Amino acid sequence: MKSIIAAGILLALAPAAIAGPYVRGEVEVKGTDGDYARSKSQGRVGYEYTELERTTPYVEVGAGAITPDGGDNQSFGAVEAGLKTQVTDKLSLKVAAENLRYNGDNNWKVKLGTKYTF
Repeated sequence: MKSIIAAGILLALAPAAIAGPYVRGEVEVKGTDGDYARSKSQGRVGYEYTELERTTPYVEVGAGAITPDGGDNQSFGAVEAGLKTQVTDKLSLKVAAENLRYNGDNNWKVKLGTKYTF
């Protein structure tokens, strides 16, 4: 919940910088060998900020459900904040922090990725 509040504050502090809202959905299915383990489905709304020359910060909020094999669905709330930046003409960088809240727990992860184009 704190993450959602922080994302809302971030949006309120920089309304002129909002480049535009977007909606995204995602379905992830996991398993081991040939056995299904679980799926995660979610929808999010987000905002990207493009006021900076080579960097695009963003924030997303949404909800979804986790469907484990043989278990009950678990609904969750999601918030993600991060940025994408073009380091050079060929190298880009993405940094993001995500929190999924379900079963009374905050399940978070931080991602760092690079992309080099030839």
